[in-house]
Amino acid sequence: MGYIYNMKFRFLTLFLLPICLLQSCFSSLHTSKKPKGYQGVWDPYYAWGGKKLKHDPSTAQWADFKKRYNKIPASLKQVETWLDTLIIAEHCYKFISSPDSSRFIALFIVGENDPGYKIIQKKARSLTVQTAKKPGDAEFYGYHLWGMEYKGKWYYDTDFTSFYDGNKPAAQDDYAWYTLSRELFFENRENEKYEYWKRGGRGVRFLPVRAENYLSIWPAYEGYPVIVASGMWPYRRKAITAAENWLKEHKVQIMARNPELYASGLFDKFSGSVISMEMDRFIFSSMHTDTAGKKIFSYFYLELEADIVKQGFTWKKTSPVVNGNFPNTTVYDFYRNFLSGWTFGNMIIKDDDFWNTYILPKENGKYINLEKIE
Repeated sequence: MGYIYNMKFRFLTLFLLPICLLQSCFSSLHTSKKPKGYQGVWDPYYAWGGKKLKHDPSTAQWADFKKRYNKIPASLKQVETWLDTLIIAEHCYKFISSPDSSRFIALFIVGENDPGYKIIQKKARSLTVQTAKKPGDAEFYGYHLWGMEYKGKWYYDTDFTSFYDGNKPAAQDDYAWYTLSRELFFENRENEKYEYWKRGGRGVRFLPVRAENYLSIWPAYEGYPVIVASGMWPYRRKAITAAENWLKEHKVQIMARNPELYASGLFDKFSGSVISMEMDRFIFSSMHTDTAGKKIFSYFYLELEADIVKQGFTWKKTSPVVNGNFPNTTVYDFYRNFLSGWTFGNMIIKDDDFWNTYILPKENGKYINLEKIE
């Protein structure tokens, strides 16, 4: 029995104890004390070269983080309006800016009993669900906002997480720990040996659109930062709304010039637009019915400056809807006559060839293909 006992002890000493010590050393190197209430299942691992690595802050880093980044800029309220309440400024509790103030990440928390919870719950995009509910827990939404200034304009990206926690302070700590560790904010921070602000965390949001970064989705934005391509929609929405409203206001004048063509349905719905990169030139199409009962698409060209329509024209081209075809197929086929790469998801035109060739040619000082809307 003594021999067996000694063998067991040797096994524990030679094999299990080193493994335990190795695990202890690894933990001391890669983790620090979690914030109170931190959910263990939130440990932010991420794959790198086939290995799972942790990027928790050290105790000193976490203490420093807790003391800093608490000043929330008043301008965040303007961002809330610009993004159509996709974020709510009052929910922000940490605002971290790059050294040159051209980029930032802001952290937000809202609990199920807080004002604005239902708004965020409805608008949350790219939602990640974390943790199971424990007795006494409440539901929270944690979300963060990336921002980047590019050529005098700001562009934004958001991410949302739903989780349960004991109270709001715990939720704020847990979400900050999870998010910033996952985004590599604490990686080698003491020596500044990281590209956190160059890349935008562990992602590519601040890097240019290219073959490996969403070029198939946003081909017109090649060379532009990814966040610019993905964050263009507020600018686009504002300009499109101004253009559509202008056309509706001039509907009577347009229909009066050609009553046989515009019997009914004009501007009830817009379909398939072409937009310049600078968002100062637009083409809109609208399906309507002529006096013979045929469905037709008409096309209109508008020029904008600072989201204000300076002038509008009827493009002297129409396309009839073929019986049995989905109406938008008519628009698709029409634009493909001029734009080989045009699709409903890629309506941004980067170069000027299209405009100069098909829209803006003049003869004797007058546009050949356009008729001005007075």
